[in-house]
Amino acid sequence: MAYEPLPAPEAARIQVEAIVRSLRETLGAPLVGVYLHGSLAMGSFQPERSDLDLVAVYDGEVPAAAKAMIATELLGLSGAPHPIELHICKLADLHPWRHPCPFAFHYSEGWRGSFEAALAEGGDGAVERPPSSAALDRLGALAAFAGALDPDLAAHVRVVRERGVSLWGRPIAETFPAVPDADYRAAIVADVDVPFRDVSKQPVYYVLNWLRVLRFVADGAVLSKEEAGVWGMSAMPLHIEVVADALKLYRRTEPRESLHFDVEPLQAFLRACRARLEV
Repeated sequence: MAYEPLPAPEAARIQVEAIVRSLRETLGAPLVGVYLHGSLAMGSFQPERSDLDLVAVYDGEVPAAAKAMIATELLGLSGAPHPIELHICKLADLHPWRHPCPFAFHYSEGWRGSFEAALAEGGDGAVERPPSSAALDRLGALAAFAGALDPDLAAHVRVVRERGVSLWGRPIAETFPAVPDADYRAAIVADVDVPFRDVSKQPVYYVLNWLRVLRFVADGAVLSKEEAGVWGMSAMPLHIEVVADALKLYRRTEPRESLHFDVEPLQAFLRACRARLEV
């Protein structure tokens, strides 16, 4: 039940340890474990652009007060310096496996404004610590707080099983079920099969994630974005400039995507990806 060594930049390691400590203190004995997935677990963490991706597992119903305390902690921890995405899943929702999978709690920076508003509404505008009963009621109205179904969990759980790190708690193989290929494929395809206007706003994300999809379809490999980009350099020679630009940008130290992607080559790359997927 101890930490595994985590090879990571110091700031990321300190953040991860703070999250685990907070979850252990808040959730207590029913906390089954805390697990890392994503780029940090797979050795391709980019400090200027990567998130810290975690899944915690809890045995029972997560109390509303505990969710609120975790939300307030994450508002302080996320973005200092790295964004955090955390799912808390109930053990009973993982076994037997179903897709899409339910979750008990979810936080990402996309939810920051909603959490802050729910925790501060009716007061002086500051986040309440600890949350009042009224704040708990407001939080309960949020899907991210009250629980829902998340198709992305099929991808997260598969990555945890194959490439994840157990930060604290039971071993991964004892905690998480195997995710069928069909469910993992459905999750990762749904994530990238979006209108071109969305791709054009985040071309690095979509180019590298499309390559992750194609590699999984080819041979079942579960790759990081960087690994997929390296593979794509040889796997898609007709689109090597688009792949090379995405990989170069992903590895850059600046957080913003300043390298221009021409529309026609990017659209041609996407057409080629979809064609390969349909074969």
